[in-house]
Amino acid sequence: MSSTTGRRIGPADEDKIGRRALRVQDLKYPERFASKLRELLDLHNHVLTSYLGSADFDFGPTLKPYLANGQVLFDAVYDEAMRHARLLTPMMAAYLMKTKAHAQAEDGWLMRSYIATIKGALRHRWIPVMGVIAFLGLTYILVTHLSTGFFPAQDDSQTRISVTLPPGSTIAETDAIARRAGEAALGVEHVTGVFQATGSASTGGGPIRLSGG
Repeated sequence: MSSTTGRRIGPADEDKIGRRALRVQDLKYPERFASKLRELLDLHNHVLTSYLGSADFDFGPTLKPYLANGQVLFDAVYDEAMRHARLLTPMMAAYLMKTKAHAQAEDGWLMRSYIATIKGALRHRWIPVMGVIAFLGLTYILVTHLSTGFFPAQDDSQTRISVTLPPGSTIAETDAIARRAGEAALGVEHVTGVFQATGSASTGGGPIRLSGG
C-alpha cells in the first residue's frame, strides 16, 4: 500500500516501495537504466491504456533524453551529494554529537585489592602455582574420603526372621511356630516389638501379632 499527497505522485511512491524506481545512479550504467525503464513503461502503460484511457509512452523517445543528458544529471547530483557528505554532514555530526567531559571515578576497595593481588601474583609467579598444586592435592584427599555409593548404607534397626515348615503343614501349625519365634525374639535385649505375618507376604493380609516388651 502506498499513500499519496493528491499531487499525482502515488505511482512514484509505489515504484519506490516495490523497488522498481529509477535512481540517479542508474544513469551511470545505460544498459541497466534502459532495462528498468522498459519494465516500468510496460507496467504503467498498461494502467494508462486499460484503466485511464490515456495514450501510452513509447520506449525509444522516452529513453533518448536520459541517455543524452544522463552524465550531466549524474554529475550534478553526485557533486551535490559530495558537498553534503564532506561539509554538511560532518558539521551536523560535530554539533549534535558533542561529548561531555566526565570525571573518572576512583576504584573501590574491592577493585584496588584485586589489582594489588594480581600484581603481586605476576611479580611472584611461584605463589599461584603452589596454590593450585595445594588446592588439587586437598581436593584429591577429600575425594578419597567421600562415599562412592549412590545410596549410602542405612540402619533401619530391623531384623527379619523367616520360618518355613515342611510341605503339608497347616496354617495353624505354621502360626504356632511363628508365635514361638516371635516370643523368643522379644526376649532378646533391645528388641522393642515384633511384627508377625503367617501364611502371607510381610506387607499384611494374614494373621498379625504386634507386641512389645
